[in-house]
Amino acid sequence: MASLQALVITHVHIDHVGRLPYLLAAGYRGPILCSPASAELLPMVLEDALKVGFTRKPRMGTA
Repeated sequence: MASLQALVITHVHIDHVGRLPYLLAAGYRGPILCSPASAELLPMVLEDALKVGFTRKPRMGTA
């Protein structure tokens, strides 16, 4: 993480920003650069993903 200097968010699709909470929890404190529109949408997209239980882990018992 020491080599990461900045994060650039080009658009707010969950497959592009879904790991952002993990990055912040891991200690990243550098700049996050994005457009004003992306900055407005980002909290809503992440909150919505948490509500529906978005995860990278497969569910137990499903094919």
